Amino acid sequence: MSKNSIILTILCVWLTGTLSLPKECMPGYFMCDTGLCIPDYLVCDGVYDCTTGYDELDCGVTPQLQECFEGYFQCANGLCIPDFLVCDGVYDCVTGSDEIGCPPRN
Repeated sequence: MSKNSIILTILCVWLTGTLSLPKECMPGYFMCDTGLCIPDYLVCDGVYDCTTGYDELDCGVTPQLQECFEGYFQCANGLCIPDFLVCDGVYDCVTGSDEIGCPPRN
């Protein structure tokens, strides 16, 4: 099975909701508010690893926003999404910043 087919399978399972997230993380892991588990060392490291930035709350420092690659839009929380998702009528950024200032949709 190729790497792309594995990623596609995981994405399909996630989108259909047939994959349940753990109720708690294994030792050495931190649970994001979305249920995703990330390694403890990523908490308060100045980078948003949880999609909502939950791993950087109450850390006492403002995370450095990483620059997005060309063709990507940077959400208010630092997450980068493809440009084609901006102004598509769907909130792809947790903050909804990808839909702010968009022309009215017909």
